[in-house]
Amino acid sequence: MTQASEKIKIKIILPRFYSYMAIVFFVVSIFLGVSFIYYVFGKVKIIITPSYEKLSWETTVDVHDAMGTAQSVPGKLEPFEISGDVTIPVSGEKIINEEGIGRVTIVNNGDKSQPLIATTRLIAPDGTLLRLQERVVVPSRQSIEAEVYPDDADTFTKLSPTRFVFPGLSDDLKKIIYAENKNILSSGEKKVRVVSQEDMNKIDAIVLESLNGKIQEKAKEFMQDIYSELVSKEVIEKKTDIKIGDEIESFVVQAKIKALAVLFDEKRVIEKVKKGIADSLPDGKEIKDLDPKTIVYTIEKFNIDEGTAQIKVFVEGRVQVKQENKIFNKELIVQMKKLKLLWSSANI
Repeated sequence: MTQASEKIKIKIILPRFYSYMAIVFFVVSIFLGVSFIYYVFGKVKIIITPSYEKLSWETTVDVHDAMGTAQSVPGKLEPFEISGDVTIPVSGEKIINEEGIGRVTIVNNGDKSQPLIATTRLIAPDGTLLRLQERVVVPSRQSIEAEVYPDDADTFTKLSPTRFVFPGLSDDLKKIIYAENKNILSSGEKKVRVVSQEDMNKIDAIVLESLNGKIQEKAKEFMQDIYSELVSKEVIEKKTDIKIGDEIESFVVQAKIKALAVLFDEKRVIEKVKKGIADSLPDGKEIKDLDPKTIVYTIEKFNIDEGTAQIKVFVEGRVQVKQENKIFNKELIVQMKKLKLLWSSANI
């Protein structure tokens, strides 16, 4: 008997519980791997962009001659005087009645020239009496024009074209020498410039404005490289013969101005301004920058004998939060974020 080899297949079937356990271990392994990668390579980046606050600052700084003091900056006071003639325009006005009312034509048909003095009378047919403004000579067989004015300006209004006789001439001359007006003669008014109280009051302002160029040129002589200059100026003398009511278009004033150039170390001034601003800011804030274009200096007071002055300084700039401010603490920001999340969850 021949025996044949037989293959025996064995199949092992595990309980379903072990399959579930394998799946769980696989999922846990993936979760742990992801957590490990996040822990090793994950980072939190916080970007904060601070906003700037605008700043306007005004303070006073003392200037002291020579080296200055702990409370002041070094500087120098230079008083000086300048003189000049200034033309003052007149703005006052008044209305006056014009004596002259127009022109007449004087005719001389005689053989001789006829002189006529100023104030010579001319009578119109209605009795209106006029007079010559100036002396004239009327050539023989010719005519000339001459200015006339009414004898009584208060009652005269106007006169239409007519013929006049000269009552002062002889009867024979009256026939050959006469006057006539070709246009209507009428009285009129005109405005004239007069010196007013307002004109006298504005002399100082006009003098200072007119001589300002000379003041600035003189002040430049005292300037140094590290100094800036300010000028205080006032009119101390003015001479003119003009009086209120004078009829004139303009007049000349001889003026003298006393000025003061205050020179100071501008860098030291700005340092004091910055220190004053820094001392006034709350903790956690600092100066970002100051705008040099906004700086304005004005003289508050000065004492030439003591060599001191006080200037007012105005400047604008920006303020920012310091980087080391506690509000930038990362842990504090994270805690605030958690609190915000908890608050949001509590209100759902």
